Amino acid sequence: MNIRPLDIGFREDADRRARSLLIVAIVIAVIGSLLHRLPVTSSYRTWLLTPFAPAIAVVDGIRTALMNSVGGEDEPLGRVSAETQLELSVAKEEIEALKRENNELRGLNSIHLELPFEGIVATVSGRMLSADRHILFLDVGSHDGIKKGAIVLGAENGKTSVIGKVVETSINLSKVQTILDPTTKISASLNGRGGYVFSGSTDNRSGRLNYVPREETVNVGDEIFTSEEGRLFPGGFLIGRIKAIGTRSALFHDISVEPMTSEDMIRFVWVVKEKRK
Repeated sequence: MNIRPLDIGFREDADRRARSLLIVAIVIAVIGSLLHRLPVTSSYRTWLLTPFAPAIAVVDGIRTALMNSVGGEDEPLGRVSAETQLELSVAKEEIEALKRENNELRGLNSIHLELPFEGIVATVSGRMLSADRHILFLDVGSHDGIKKGAIVLGAENGKTSVIGKVVETSINLSKVQTILDPTTKISASLNGRGGYVFSGSTDNRSGRLNYVPREETVNVGDEIFTSEEGRLFPGGFLIGRIKAIGTRSALFHDISVEPMTSEDMIRFVWVVKEKRK
């Protein structure tokens, strides 16, 4: 976005001139209205109004034009205000995007400080998101020490969570399969108990938590973690929260899980390289 200070200055000058002319027009109109109240035969009215009749007509025309372009109380600056408001709206969106990126980077820095892993921050350079594929592309690759099978983490709202794993690398590019991909299967734990399986689904916004017995107490909002029993991911990484609980099966809960990090919005991730020595 390019906000030009000179343009805004010219608009402000134009607004000031418009208001000045409007005030003059109102004053003349009021005087004219008062003079029209004089008797028709009044010599004062004839003497005062006749010389100024053309000027009053011109000013009345200017006032009408200004009122049409400037607008009433609800829209004091007319088209100028609309243009400026649009620019401010775009600027606000850009500021919000920068805030989000800043929060992501702060979260990733906390991963580096808190977890016993070496890693690297990567930018999401592309996405392939559909019902049957959930793929992210990163701007780091084998040249940066990234290997197939590397865990990819994200940080949002102060929470570190699993994004997916690297399934393919080239020199400067990595392909990541996210946890929402239908082929994903992760050993998961709930309320400190393992033995469950988180899987992706054809729903672009949520996955499933499988094999949780109906007698197990579960609540919307409960957090799901990777289990120590799994081979693909170390235990203890946050996967997501329970979004909904159904009763489709007589034996198991039908549980929908919402990931902690939105794969279609995330800009930066942390790629785990190796355990810190």
